[in-house]
Amino acid sequence: MTAITPSDTLNLGQVKELIRSTMGATLADDYVTYSALAAADGSSLVGFTPSATGAATRLLQAKCADQLSALDYGVLNDGTTDNTTSLSAADAAAASLGKVLYLPAGVYLCGPLSISSAWVGEGRDKTIIRRLPTAPTASFLTASSTALSLSHLTIDGNRSTSPNGCHNIFCPSSVNEISLRNIRSCNAKANQGWGTGAYIEGGIESAGSVITDCLFTTNDSDGLSISNIANVTITGSTFSGNLGNGAWLNNYDQTFTQKLLFNRVANNHFTSNSMAGLVLGNFVQNNNFNAPVFDIGNPEANYCTVTGNTSTENGSYGFDLSGWAIAAIGNVSYNNATSSASAAGILFNCTYGLLNNNVVYKNQGGFGIDAGGAQACNIQGNVITWNAGVGLNLEGGPFARVSGNFFYHNSTDSLGEQLSLSRYGAGGYTQGFTTISSGVDVDSNYFLMDGTRIGIYVHDNPDSVSVRNNRFFCGTTSTMPRCIYAIGNSVKISDNAVMDTGFSGLTVGGSGGLEVPDVIQDVYVNSTTPINDLRTSSMLLVGSGVAYCTLTNGGSGYTSQPSVIFSGGGGTGATAASIISASGAVTGIKMISYGTGYTSAPSVSISGGGGAGATATAQWKLGVPEHRSLSLLCLQAETLVRGGAAVVENPALSDINIPANGVVNLIGYFGQWYLKAKNF
Repeated sequence: MTAITPSDTLNLGQVKELIRSTMGATLADDYVTYSALAAADGSSLVGFTPSATGAATRLLQAKCADQLSALDYGVLNDGTTDNTTSLSAADAAAASLGKVLYLPAGVYLCGPLSISSAWVGEGRDKTIIRRLPTAPTASFLTASSTALSLSHLTIDGNRSTSPNGCHNIFCPSSVNEISLRNIRSCNAKANQGWGTGAYIEGGIESAGSVITDCLFTTNDSDGLSISNIANVTITGSTFSGNLGNGAWLNNYDQTFTQKLLFNRVANNHFTSNSMAGLVLGNFVQNNNFNAPVFDIGNPEANYCTVTGNTSTENGSYGFDLSGWAIAAIGNVSYNNATSSASAAGILFNCTYGLLNNNVVYKNQGGFGIDAGGAQACNIQGNVITWNAGVGLNLEGGPFARVSGNFFYHNSTDSLGEQLSLSRYGAGGYTQGFTTISSGVDVDSNYFLMDGTRIGIYVHDNPDSVSVRNNRFFCGTTSTMPRCIYAIGNSVKISDNAVMDTGFSGLTVGGSGGLEVPDVIQDVYVNSTTPINDLRTSSMLLVGSGVAYCTLTNGGSGYTSQPSVIFSGGGGTGATAASIISASGAVTGIKMISYGTGYTSAPSVSISGGGGAGATATAQWKLGVPEHRSLSLLCLQAETLVRGGAAVVENPALSDINIPANGVVNLIGYFGQWYLKAKNF
């Protein structure tokens, strides 16, 4: 082409050739008018080239069809228009095309809807789906296909202006895949059992459902409720200010077919809910709360993990966990049970479970951790401090191992327990567990003792308990007797240690009494006063009272808690309470007060409660614990009186005269001391 100067006049052909030669483009003879581009089908005249290398050029019309906008179906996001019909049409269109329904920022007012497509908003603070004030009692958004997907939006039940109840989101049992991502579900209205932020009925099978980065808040009932599902992950979400529980994964199915399996609850925050922060399963074996049987034989929750969550300032439990093979690891429970005197930071009624490495701090109510009924569980590495009630409660549960936990300043009672272990468990005295505490190992825990609190309190004669290798930081020797109290005849205490007391030996009283704290087994005395009363701190705590009761017959027909009455024996003040089962039998007796002044075992009568036949015997005083080892070094010549308050039996059947620097090794059998060895 000949060079062109600014003064040249060009025809159309020359212009086309100029564009081709300089820009590599070809200009066709056809042209597009502005009116054609502005027409409804104008996008079919405009091309679109993606920025990615190698991506194919498409028409703008095809690009826009990638995602359906609700606004394309007459939906108005003005917060005043009723969009029930138009939103339903938009959802149906998206479902028929297999597309996502996009909802731009705004407020969408509508009544109850069935959802069959995936909904995506611009963000939960921007796209708001609000329930009509006149909407009838019904679920607000109901999943109508086998999958539900909602993301980046708010579902507002509008409880302040609507008189009728609703669940904000409802997934019937036909839904087996759920995806809730970055949604807020709030203000669900309670009326006739409604009011949940999201109610997932579930059908067991789930193709890896996910609830993540969500906020369930200010609903009249639970934030989230799931009754029957497997393989769901709930993570990174907040459950706050709900008038029920934060999240409730549970059911009361009396056919025992509904289950919660292989579910994961991780890195969530449960706060300021009126009831519990998180509920997983329950401890009522028959699922009948009118006549409950407390046990874990029919677990609703199985093989689930609860990890890395925080639960704070809830009215009831921070974490309420029951089931088989539950692992609760690395959670924080702070200032829960704000309106329930019997609740705890963590309730752990599990079998074959782990309760490890949790922080349980400043919870109100009865317990820091309530592991009553926990069976064959490992409770390890938890930090349990400054709780208003008992630090860790173990009752009615066999084969638990409690190790490596740290206890400090639990219970406001003057003799409050850091760790309490009882033979019997009950949901209140009238609802006894079906199991007892046996085979429990309390091993290698740390107790920072202060005030008049008790470290470990074993009571009501549990079976085959081991208390060993624990460490107590006492500060003063006066605290040592309260490190361990063991009221029973099969508690083996060994290899525990008292730290930082400046311990300088035991003192024999003027009347010959020598109190040996249960926590220690190697002691020395520097006295010549004959020892005629060699007893442990636990034996002295019971004194001449009733140590425990042994149930010999449970009877039948009891509909309420019968009275336990002690009579005879020459003393006063012993009191106890009975525990009954749902079947109407007495299952146990818990001592309340040991009493004083008894010279023999009083008789026990069980009366009232509508039944008959229950009988029990009283254990007068507490004998030397079975297998209790004691090594006694005498710096001066000393006499150990054989026939003292606690008999010291030996082959010579006489008093034991111990020379200066002599050592005797004693062991407990049949409620008395026996000489095992001596070095002289």
